[in-house]
Amino acid sequence: MLGAIIGDIIGSTRESAPVKTTEFHLFEEGSRFTDDTVMTVALSDALLSVPGDWLDAPEEHAEGIRTRIVERMQTWGRRFPDAGYGGWFQSWIFSDDPQPYGSFGNGSAMRISPAGWLAGSEEAALELAKLGAQVTHNHPEGIKGAQAVALAVFLARSGAPKKEIRQALTERFGYDLNRDPDEIRTSCRFDSSCQVSVPQALACFFAAESYEDAVRLAVSLGGDADTQAAIAGAVAEGYFGIPEYLKREGRRRLSRPMVKVLERFRRHAPRRYHGRKGTTPLTDNDRIELLLPEVAEGSASGQDVVMVLRSRMFEDGQFLVPCEENEKGGKVPRLLAGESGEAMLPVFTSRQELAGGGDASAEVLLAYMDNLFYACLRDEAVSGLVINPWNRNGLSIEKKGIAAIVGEKA
Repeated sequence: MLGAIIGDIIGSTRESAPVKTTEFHLFEEGSRFTDDTVMTVALSDALLSVPGDWLDAPEEHAEGIRTRIVERMQTWGRRFPDAGYGGWFQSWIFSDDPQPYGSFGNGSAMRISPAGWLAGSEEAALELAKLGAQVTHNHPEGIKGAQAVALAVFLARSGAPKKEIRQALTERFGYDLNRDPDEIRTSCRFDSSCQVSVPQALACFFAAESYEDAVRLAVSLGGDADTQAAIAGAVAEGYFGIPEYLKREGRRRLSRPMVKVLERFRRHAPRRYHGRKGTTPLTDNDRIELLLPEVAEGSASGQDVVMVLRSRMFEDGQFLVPCEENEKGGKVPRLLAGESGEAMLPVFTSRQELAGGGDASAEVLLAYMDNLFYACLRDEAVSGLVINPWNRNGLSIEKKGIAAIVGEKA
C-alpha cells in the first residue's frame, strides 16, 4: 500500500511537466499526495473495517464490502476535495446516490493495492479488486485493470518470481508485458485508460531491479506519471520492499489520519494474512533449508536467496538466535568469528539445525527476520549474519546482501 502512495507522491509533479528520463529528483518542493493516495487509503480503511472472514470469502459478503467501500471512498474524498479527481468521480464523491458510471480509467487500478495485500488467496484478491473497482469503474476494462494490479501485488508479496507473475497476468488478462520501458517511452503520451496505462506501468515493474527503479521507470514514460508510478510502486513494494529513506519521505507528506490508517494496515496485513493460520513462527523455514544446498552447489543465485528470505520476512518468519549473558547480567546474541575474524550473527532455521552444533539446550531468542536484518545493518560491530553455521551448507550474508533483502541502501 505504501508503495503506491510513494509512487503517487513522486509522480505528482511530473504529470503536468513530464520527463523522458530516469534521472530526476524524486521529491521536489511541490511533491504531494493526490487522489491516488486518498483513494488507496480509503480502500484500505474500508477493507480493514470488515470482519476478517469476509476478506477470506469476499464473494459471499460482496454487498457488505461494497457498502463499506462506497462509504469510506466518499468520506475520504470529501475530506480532501482538492486532491485532483476527475469530473465524473468528483460528482460521485458528493452524490447522495453514488452509482457506477462505466469508467475504464486507471482510477480503479491505482487504488487497489490493499486488496492484494489483505486477500488470503488469489481468488480473494481478484474478487476484492472487482468489488473495489465496480463501485465506480464497472466497465470490463476498469475491472480488468484493477484485478491485474491486485493479483500482481498478491503474487509479488507472496514471493512469486517475476516469470510466474508475468505469465499469470498475461494468461488471465492478455496484456503484453514484455515491452521494454525504453521502447514504450518513445511513443508514450498521456493516457489514463486502464487498457493502456496499466500494462505500461506493469512493464516498468518487470524491467526494474529495485523499488526505486520501478518508480523512476514509470515516471520516465512521460504519461500519467503519478498513477503509473503508483501502480508500478504498488507491485514493486511486494517484490522488492521499500527502502527506509523512501518510507520516511513518503510518510512525512501524509496527513495524520492517513498515517493512522497506514499503521492499522501495517499491523493487520503482515500478521494476519502473510502467515498461515495454526502454524508456528518457524514454519516454512524449510524453504530456506532447501535453498542452502542449491547455493552451495551453484544452482541457486544470490537473487534466489534474496527472494526466499524476503518472502519469509514478509510472512513474519523468525530465526532462532543463541544468547549469552553480558557483564550486566542481561541476555545478548552470541556472535561468531567469520573467516576473516569479523563478527557474524549466527541464526538458525530450526531447533534441529541448532542441535547440530551440540547446542540443543542453549538459551535462544526467537526473533523476527526483519528485526534481525535491520539490527545487523545498524550494528557497526557486526559484519553480517550466518544462517545455520553448524551445517556444511551454512550461508554467510554480509551487510550488502542484507540490504538487498530489506530493500535498503548498504
